[in-house]
Amino acid sequence: MQQQCIAEYLTQGTGYRKLAARYGASRTTINKWVIIHQGIYNLPLNEKNNLPFDNVNSLNNGLWLQFK
Repeated sequence: MQQQCIAEYLTQGTGYRKLAARYGASRTTINKWVIIHQGIYNLPLNEKNNLPFDNVNSLNNGLWLQFK
């Protein structure tokens, strides 16, 4: 589900609200998924989530530590 949501956002430009309604996750959760995905794959950030990569990596590391 998460990968489908990210792919739909990146390829079709579907907004977070529509994705949240479709996939049953909050807008902020979807935003975090996209930011982490872009940080892992070193993709350029877009206008909707233009955090610098340092913040993305910090967010990614923080979430990774929670799951260990």
